[in-house]
Amino acid sequence: TASTLPQAIMALQEIRAGGIPVSIPTPNVPTFEKLSRLYLKQHAVLADRADSTLSSEGYVLGVISQSFGEVTVDRLDYALISGHLQKRKEAGLSGRTVNSDLSAIRNVLTHGRNLGVLSKLPDMPSQVPYRAARKPLVSHAEIEVLCDLALATLPAGQQLADFLHFLAYTGARRNEALAVTWADVDGMNRQVCIARGKNGDSRFIDFSPKLAAHLLAMQQRKEPEAIHLFTGSSKQLYRDLLRCAEKARLTHFRGFHLLRHYFISQCVMSGIYYLTI
Repeated sequence: TASTLPQAIMALQEIRAGGIPVSIPTPNVPTFEKLSRLYLKQHAVLADRADSTLSSEGYVLGVISQSFGEVTVDRLDYALISGHLQKRKEAGLSGRTVNSDLSAIRNVLTHGRNLGVLSKLPDMPSQVPYRAARKPLVSHAEIEVLCDLALATLPAGQQLADFLHFLAYTGARRNEALAVTWADVDGMNRQVCIARGKNGDSRFIDFSPKLAAHLLAMQQRKEPEAIHLFTGSSKQLYRDLLRCAEKARLTHFRGFHLLRHYFISQCVMSGIYYLTI
């Protein structure tokens, strides 16, 4: 049973999350591995982070726990943390990956401080400086090549071509676009609503001439009972994209996010204020 306030808070979180015995072992300070599980379960219960974010952070914390998961968090210090990061660097991992480990460690220890099991955070190493590789920009001609190939070679080629054009004209992320319904398309005000954004926020994209023409063409082809603009699965669309990119020898075209970059570059070249973008 819990006999202190920190223990009670931890026990309550375990009850809400489910699946973990409520009893708190002695010593009272949890191991890094246990505090990591509590941290992840709290955010799962609160549903304040995307599933993909929690999954990625869970994987990172699992890797970290292999280094010092059995160490109680009050014994974690600069040497242990920097030692883990050094091993990751020596394994050839990028600075970005190493910094992700550091952020995950800090998040878990901050959670421990908020629970009261830590009075303060240990000294932490600095982030590893790195320069992210620049992703190539795609051209309008390359997008059209992919769309033409999709229409000519794929059973669901029209779906992929429509999807590529929609992303290029709105800057929507893949999952955002898949969630758009025809009710989100406001022809009266000439806007499309991205109602299920990455952080749960909504935003409105004004019609450009190309977007207006594209939506009109899609509307003329859609099934009368269709609710969403796109009915294909995310995985199938991605597989079809890779097939077309391989046939077109566009080896740099490995994902839909490049079309978001294309949209932003078009906005910049059109003189749209950067804060608006």
